[in-house]
Amino acid sequence: MSPLSRLSGAQLLVDAAHDLRYAGRTFRHSPGFVLATVLTLSLGIGANTTVFSLADAVLLKMLPVREPERLIQILEPKPPPSGSTPDSRLAGDNDRFTFANYQEMNQTVAPLADLVAESSPYAPPYATPVVIDGAQEAVRYSTVSGNYFEALGVKPVLGRVLEPKIDNEPGRHAEAVISYGYWKRRFDLDPKVISRTVWIGETQFQIIGVAEPPFFGLEIGSRIDLWTPASMEGRDPRRSTFLRLIARLHAGVSARQALAPLQIWYHHSVMDRFGKFGKAAPGTRWYQFARAAQLKAVPAAKGMSPLREKYSEPIKIVFAVVGLVLLLACANVASLLLARASARQREMAVRKSLGAGRMRLIRQLLTESLVLTAVAAVAGTLAVRWTAPVLVSMLAPIETPIQLAVGLDARMLAFVVAVSLITAIAFGIFPAWRASQVDLQSALRSGTGAAGQGHVRQSRILVALQMALSLVLLVASALFVRTLLNLKTLDPGFDRHNIILAIVQFRGTENGDRLTLAWQELLRRITAIPGVESVSASTGGPFVPSRRAGEIRIANTPWNDNLPITWFIAISTNYFRTFGTRLARGRDFEPRDFEPSAPAVAIVNARLAQRFFGNDNPIGRKLNDFGPKPPPGAETIEVVGVATDMKYDSLRTAPPTLVYLPLPQHGSGIKLDLNFLTVELRTRQDSASITPALRRDLAAANSGFVLRNITSVTKLIDDTLIRERLLATVGSFFGILALLLAGIGLYGTMSYSVLRRTQEIGIRMALGAGRLQVLRMLLSEALATVAVGGMAGVAGAIFVGRIVASLLFGLTPQDPSTIVLACGLLVATALLAALLPALRACRIAPMEALRNE
Repeated sequence: MSPLSRLSGAQLLVDAAHDLRYAGRTFRHSPGFVLATVLTLSLGIGANTTVFSLADAVLLKMLPVREPERLIQILEPKPPPSGSTPDSRLAGDNDRFTFANYQEMNQTVAPLADLVAESSPYAPPYATPVVIDGAQEAVRYSTVSGNYFEALGVKPVLGRVLEPKIDNEPGRHAEAVISYGYWKRRFDLDPKVISRTVWIGETQFQIIGVAEPPFFGLEIGSRIDLWTPASMEGRDPRRSTFLRLIARLHAGVSARQALAPLQIWYHHSVMDRFGKFGKAAPGTRWYQFARAAQLKAVPAAKGMSPLREKYSEPIKIVFAVVGLVLLLACANVASLLLARASARQREMAVRKSLGAGRMRLIRQLLTESLVLTAVAAVAGTLAVRWTAPVLVSMLAPIETPIQLAVGLDARMLAFVVAVSLITAIAFGIFPAWRASQVDLQSALRSGTGAAGQGHVRQSRILVALQMALSLVLLVASALFVRTLLNLKTLDPGFDRHNIILAIVQFRGTENGDRLTLAWQELLRRITAIPGVESVSASTGGPFVPSRRAGEIRIANTPWNDNLPITWFIAISTNYFRTFGTRLARGRDFEPRDFEPSAPAVAIVNARLAQRFFGNDNPIGRKLNDFGPKPPPGAETIEVVGVATDMKYDSLRTAPPTLVYLPLPQHGSGIKLDLNFLTVELRTRQDSASITPALRRDLAAANSGFVLRNITSVTKLIDDTLIRERLLATVGSFFGILALLLAGIGLYGTMSYSVLRRTQEIGIRMALGAGRLQVLRMLLSEALATVAVGGMAGVAGAIFVGRIVASLLFGLTPQDPSTIVLACGLLVATALLAALLPALRACRIAPMEALRNE
């Protein structure tokens, strides 16, 4: 580097230090301006940083494993849904495989990749009661293959991890690895944790190691406490689908190369599977599917996450909202800086007359903008410590909080620096450029100049921009709020109030009729609990995903290869009474329908009746087998009633076609799991109050009954509206904030305009203009600015409405009443902001105004 270059660099540092010191002295003389600017910017920067921390954790971060970019997830296609209205729950790809699938596929792909298995989100991980030191507690655990830690490159900080050999020795390795977070939280980093035991169900596991700190599992939002071998699950290795498969590609191997040998294995597996059920006959859609089915590989570097699927679009929308808020804050601060620049024209003129060039003045003013932004960035970043957990908590129910690594890290700091620089330039460059345009003679004589004369017009442009942005946010937030209200007030087809759902598992040895008697005894005892009005049990209540799916047809009709998917639910007596659901036709189940020798009967919902029978009366009609080949011993099922439709999975979607069977079902040929039932109670007690009595009755009825979960139907429905509540809450908060900032901007512009036009107003009043005329003139000018911004805002709101249309319910993106309401709120705020300066102008004494320049 030449001496001249070193001198230039040193001079730049000296000039920068001078600029910083000068900025500090300037700000000491205007604390109100500094406070208003820093507060406005910190709101925008802090909001963007908070949302970025969430988006980074859910959408962007790589898994904390070795070379995550080489991870892929293996998926298999699901058979195409039947019928003209496919059930979305059966569409897409399947991520559940059996343990036997894993072992066979691992051997097949071994030369090209390491295949690992982890329990899918439909099985563990979930909060599971375990026993440690004789006390029961809930932990989140996952079952994994023996090579899980080795293939992912996760090392232990204490002890050892699972070994690949255990996959070939089922039932012989009751070992567990715990996470570093759980070791710290539960065992206080005690090194003697190794060899301690944990009871999961009837199996005692020995803790053999602690995983290294960054690793939390492969599912984003679910931080695992404990891992156990999949070979210890005790499930049918060829029938129980509970594992998802992730492959680590060897160096130089592509996903296509790794899939090639797996495709051959998969083709034979599918043909064999469907052949056993007689479905893979040539010409059927099952045969066509089996011939065309191909495994799929998707990148898994960022892990698997239901959060990503559910909240990807809402998070992007929230990011856009806070981005608009930051833009609005920049416009607000730019307006303040224009006013401040006008007041500093004499100062700029003096500096320019002493030899300061235009770029030197711009650099000084931009330094002041950078200082203000830096202070705001620090304040906004510090606030993320409190705001980020609040935002994360809005993504899940309180009972099952989301575990995300949000907080200060290098990625967030880089984001804050980038946003701060962009912000400083965005709001500082134009005021700095205008302030440097100084007419020396007029500025030194009167303290005004070109920038001061044009400030009002420029400020009005900025105010119009603020009004447009705030209107866009107001309309969007109003659409989200109305969507939430529409869903909360929607009739789900049953009385959602005062119903408690208890998920009960039977872990005893009874089965068949003895198991049925145990359930009947339990329901009898619960009915006697004070305050309980009605009790029933089922294999899957509303918003409890534990139902069986299949295909049905009307008796004596030919097999149709395009039958709709139907849900089957076995219910006890009083089911419809408990939910307050009426029967549209026919009768309810009677005691005789539950007898083992009773003919098979069913109640269908209105949607199924319309789908299969049209306008014909379905009562007395027969439903036949559930596939191309009837199950052995299956009989026709007589329809005895039609129940009104109930929402079962989502308030947004139509009810499924549904068949209700007596619990237990006899003669239908449909096998439903009676070891897990949902017990429904209509009672005016809350779930916490009734839980002790319910536990006592479970123990009294049979020691094999275990209460897995208890909650209210209202709570379950509210939990399905988390996404809508997030958008409504965040949108409303920032919509109101945007409106407040726009109002402040208009107030500042009006105040400055009145100050600049004091002489003009005095002359008008001296020539006979009344105060009402002056008031009307100023308000009309303000409303003209608002009208320009409002028209642009309406166009922007309509455009944004089309983008978020898929998130709305019960209204259109261009809903006129919502737009009118938002416009009315904007005009009211603008009038209030403009009225105060206008009233102050009306009180100006004409002679005093004429004496002032």
